[in-house]
Amino acid sequence: MRNTPSRRHADTVHHRPLVRKNARMTTPTDPFALPEGQGSGQPYAAPAQAAPSYGQPYGTPVVTARNGLGTAALVLGILSIPGAFIVVGGLLGLLAIIFGAIGRSRAKRGEATNGGNALAGIITGAVGLVLAIAFVAIGVSFLNSGSGKKLRDCLAQANGDRAATQVCQDQFRNDLVK
Repeated sequence: MRNTPSRRHADTVHHRPLVRKNARMTTPTDPFALPEGQGSGQPYAAPAQAAPSYGQPYGTPVVTARNGLGTAALVLGILSIPGAFIVVGGLLGLLAIIFGAIGRSRAKRGEATNGGNALAGIITGAVGLVLAIAFVAIGVSFLNSGSGKKLRDCLAQANGDRAATQVCQDQFRNDLVK
């Protein structure tokens, strides 16, 4: 066998100490300290608020931002633009303008932090409302034109008959193309 310590004696092997007997001890340096001449010498910044005096509640209540209406205005404003093809877009645009105005006033008072979202909601809501009004005006003008009156009379005479309704639609389409 070789001259290797057995397993049970492996824990009892003695090593030389790392420190010399007559070595002078020095104080360790802080690895996180700033170099000399930089900073205040304190490792952490002073607290932003002093501790409360006797009888006062500890700390002030945390006020969270009330950003819900600004966000709702932006979402409704975005939805109002594609919804402008139907009447719902006008309603969504109107709600976006109202919610955006309330959200913007909250941001000016410091109660909310998303004044930009509220403003974008107002703008997109106004665009959606204007588009919805324009589409309704175009639709009404088409229905009140000569072709529209002819279509309404034809549909009234068709009385729900599918073939007659299809003939009315084809005539209206031909009148628009002319």
